[in-house]
This record gives sequence, structure tokens and C-alpha cells, in this order.
Amino acid sequence: MNDTRYTNNKIIIGLIGEKGAGKETFTQLLRNTLLQTTQVINTSNLMAETLELWTLEKSRHNLQQIALLMERTFGEGTMNRALAEKVNNSTAEVIIWDSIRFPNTFDFVNTLPRSILVYITASAEARYERIRLRKQKVGEDQMTLQEFIDNEQVGTEKDIPMLGHKADFTLDNNGNMNQLEKQVRAFCQQFGLG
Repeated sequence: MNDTRYTNNKIIIGLIGEKGAGKETFTQLLRNTLLQTTQVINTSNLMAETLELWTLEKSRHNLQQIALLMERTFGEGTMNRALAEKVNNSTAEVIIWDSIRFPNTFDFVNTLPRSILVYITASAEARYERIRLRKQKVGEDQMTLQEFIDNEQVGTEKDIPMLGHKADFTLDNNGNMNQLEKQVRAFCQQFGLG
């Protein structure tokens, strides 16, 4: 499907990455680099809005379960359509589609004109420490490394490495901020952004 209704000549940057890999940091650095207007759309935010509406706790488990439930109950691609509508309604020139976790989302974004798929990764140990320190989701600061690794085998997380290997560009975020900034500049240069 090459549906320009969802892009209107926008550049779509799809982010693939394990939790704690640095997707938000990449986005921040990219937005500071680009001259074009940007907007971030995020699968997790869409799921969090749903949980909030039902006054349910925004734990990682609940976010994963609501995503799987939506896809199972309302059909594959349900989240894609909701996020694509956000893209369609955006006035930004560059859309950053954060947190691609499912093969059907990867395929959907990959078929859009002017899409670029980016994999951001880091070691499990580095990501575990970041997750514990940021305490973004309920209970993450109490999680053991083994629980963190086991959690990556569930439905919403298990395909990320496989999808990442099919991305157009890969960033290794095991280093420091200067090294990541250098990779972001290389990404922009390779794809003529900025």
C-alpha cells in the first residue's frame, strides 16, 4: 500500500528500539538538528491515553496488554490506522513515528512514501539501568535485570530485534551523548535531512 493520504509529502521517520535504547534521546537530538517542523506520534502514548480513559494503571504490563488486546479484538493494524490518522492531521513536515514494535506496523510505515526506518539499540545492561533510573512506568525501578530481560520476550517486545535488522539505519547507543550526536548527524547527512 502506497497511501499518500497519510503522508501528504511528509517525511516519516519510524523508530524501532528496545525499551531504554534511547528513542526519546534520539528524537530530542534529531529535533534540535532539523530545520523542518516535527511532530512525534507514539504508540505508547496512544495506549496510555486509552488506559487513562478507563482509569487503569499505566504500568508496562497494562500498556503491553492493551496493545495486544486492541490488535486481537479489532484486527491487525488497528493501532496503525489510529496513528496514521494522527499523521494525516499533522501540519509538521517530519513525523517521528516512535516505538514500532509489530511487523505489521513496520510494513505499514515502510510502504509510506518518504519513510525512513531507524533502529536504536543498546546492551540489555545499559537499557536496564536507564529504565530503572527514569522510573517512567509503574514498578520499573523495582525490576531485576532478569525480569527486565524476561519482559522483552512478551508479544509487544519480542519482534523488535528482528525488525531492527531490517531498518534503513542503525544507531548503537552504548556510548556517550557525543557519540550518539555524531550518529544522529550521520543519519541526517545520509538521508538529506537538516
